[in-house]
Order: sequence, then C-alpha cells, then structure tokens
Amino acid sequence: MRVMLVTQHFAPEHNPPSFRWGWLTRSFAEQGVTVDVLTAAQSRVNDAPWPTSVRVHRLRNILRGRGLATRLLNELMLAFKFVATALRLPRPDVVIVTAPPLGAMLYAKPLAALLRRPLVLEVRDAWPELLDEWPTWSDYGNGPTPRRLRDAAAQATIRVIRPWMLAARKSASLVVCTSRTYGKHLEQEGVRKVLVIPNRSATSVRFPPREFDGTLRILYLGKVGRAQLLATAVRAAAMVKEQGGSIVLRLVGGGAHLVALQRLADQLDAPVEFLTRVPLDQVPEHYEWADSLLVILRDWEAMSMTVPSKLLEMIGTDKHISASVTGEPARLVRESGAGDVVEPQSAEALAELWLRLIREPEHLRRNPADEWLGKLRDQQTLGALYVEALREAAARR
Repeated sequence: MRVMLVTQHFAPEHNPPSFRWGWLTRSFAEQGVTVDVLTAAQSRVNDAPWPTSVRVHRLRNILRGRGLATRLLNELMLAFKFVATALRLPRPDVVIVTAPPLGAMLYAKPLAALLRRPLVLEVRDAWPELLDEWPTWSDYGNGPTPRRLRDAAAQATIRVIRPWMLAARKSASLVVCTSRTYGKHLEQEGVRKVLVIPNRSATSVRFPPREFDGTLRILYLGKVGRAQLLATAVRAAAMVKEQGGSIVLRLVGGGAHLVALQRLADQLDAPVEFLTRVPLDQVPEHYEWADSLLVILRDWEAMSMTVPSKLLEMIGTDKHISASVTGEPARLVRESGAGDVVEPQSAEALAELWLRLIREPEHLRRNPADEWLGKLRDQQTLGALYVEALREAAARR
C-alpha cells in the first residue's frame, strides 16, 4: 500500500506533531507501507535516515511571522504547492491530510478528489469547533479587544469556511483524532468512521521528587498560545507571592501570547521566568528542576474534548501535575492519580492549589503511574491499528 501524508510539521522539527508523525511513519514502513511525506520547511534541514519506503518532500514556507493573518496567508500559498507537488508524485492508495493547520481542512477534499483516492483526515484539535470561540481569540488575559473591522472580517470568513470544513470531515473515509471524547463527538456529528490514536511517547523517563526547600517550582513546557491563556497562571503566581508564598513559575516555549505575558508579569511583579524553546535533549533537566508540571487550557468547550500532546509524557515522569483544565484532560489526570485539577481560567483556584502545595509539600509525592500507563496501547499497537484502518479505507474506494 502507498500512502501520501500531507503535514505542516515533520521530523527533525522539535514539536509534538513532528514527534507524532516520526513514530507513526516508521511504524507504517515496518508494516510494508510506502509513504510520500509532503511537509513544510522554514529552511534547509538535515533529514535523519528513513527507511527506503519513506520519501520526504520538503516545500519551503513562503512567509515568515507569527501573526494570525501572516500564518493563514502562508498556509494558503503552501496549499497550492502541496497540491501541485502531490499531482506529480505516484498516485497513492490513500491520502492523509493533517489539521492543524486550519487551512488543511480546506484543501483536503479537493486534493483527494484530484487524486481520485480516499481521504483520511487527522484532526489533532477540535476544528471547526474552535472557530466558535473566535470572539475571545484576542483575549490575552485582560478580556477581548473588540475591533469592528477585524471582527466583521473574521465573522464573515468563519461563516464561509466552517461549512466547508464540516463537509471535508463528513466526506472523509476516515477521521483520526487523539481524544476519546472528541471521537465520540465526531460520531455524533455523523462522521462515517472515527479512529482514536493518542499521542504516546516511546518511553517514560521518571524523575524522583526533589527535596523541597520552601520554594515551589512550577514548570510549563509548551506552546504559549491562544488556547492556553497562560495569563491565568501568571496571575496565580502573583497571588501566591502576595500572600507570602515562595514560588517560581517557569514558562518554556513561544507563541502568540508571549509578549503580552511578559508585559503582564512585569505589571504584576510576578515571579515568572521566561525561557525560549529548548532542544529535546534539554527537556529532562527542566522536568528535574520542577516540583509540579502545569497543564492549562481555556474554559472552551472544544478544549474539554482535546488532550494536550505532552500530557501522557508528563504523567509518565512521576512529577506532580497542576491541571487547570476540564473534560477529558481532567479525567486523565484524576484517573492516573498524577496530581490535582482545578477549574480552568481561575487564577484564584490555581493560587489556592499552589499555596496548599507550599504548606503541605508531602502532597507533591505521588505513586508511580506505571500500572495505569501500562493499560494504554503502546506505539507499536497504535501504529498497527492505524495501518489496518488505512487498508480498510483504501479497500472501500
């Protein structure tokens, strides 16, 4: 079987989508699947050795920048390059298109139609449900900033693309997601076949709790974007400091809200450290530094159906988790016994939890989650399930 995979991120990039497609692509190759990977690249990269059945085609990004408008325009131009390249390659048995990026759901159906092949749509976030939250996308922690022209343009655009995205989802022979809750939602929405393939690390590295010295160390490692609203955590850290607690909040990563967060931390004199993205081999030292790992999402309905990409990895570290979430991610933290869950977007609730951990540091120690994690499917099993579903989709053509 030959598969064409269209994904914005791919190894050796250091981000969750590229890690996910790294192990999945190798799993496909091990099961005799030939894979053509079409992916974007900011600059020339040195590819790791891949099996001979995996060919990576890198298309240069046209625009640079983190602004929403710039990213959407770049995705639109990349879409034409993806389609043009796909038509020149050997015709696959099935086409996999991944979203995000948002634009992928707009060209997925036409691409599969041009190739006359079944479409497999992998949706790692709740699109287009997240479009329903657009009025608060401009909220950096101080409430939305209304702008008539921008808001009117956004509303008109969403009115056009939302039905298109829903049509792509319903037309797909298979929709793959990472969350059980979202999978059930898709089935209720009439998606013909749904497969849940969670994000799994190959191994879990355990870090024993450090000797508590009176200062609580909180680590957030990941994207500093709209979906997280990390202003909640910055305010919580400032509240802990005001109430006499000793705390350091370390934010490692970048994203659309980074500059606004730095300004907020300065305004509140919050005990926050900002670090840029770090290479994969430096992640363990940050886990080792921390007393508690922060998982945080907005109080959006769509966020209750999605699972942060690093959550299972974090559970495997045996570090305490401070979870400001609801829905499925909250369930996973509770079931695994990995830490404590508070209501999302409540700086007061998060501050109260951290003050409790300072008063009762023994609560930072928890039982290893090996038994709970052992009940989950490993990468090899998940890869085999994915390939089986792809073969079924190709057979139904």
